[in-house]
Amino acid sequence: MKYSNKLLLTDKDRTVIWIRCIVGIIFFSEGLQKFLYSDTLGIGRFLKE
Repeated sequence: MKYSNKLLLTDKDRTVIWIRCIVGIIFFSEGLQKFLYSDTLGIGRFLKE
């Protein structure tokens, strides 16, 4: 079995799918915020003025 198939396959339990979706949404929103507000959340917070 390929590694990618192993990651995508789940039990038929819906809670596993919901948890994966929620975690994915959180990671996506955090990444989007870092991209949009890079001065406060991204690399800009480490720059010296």
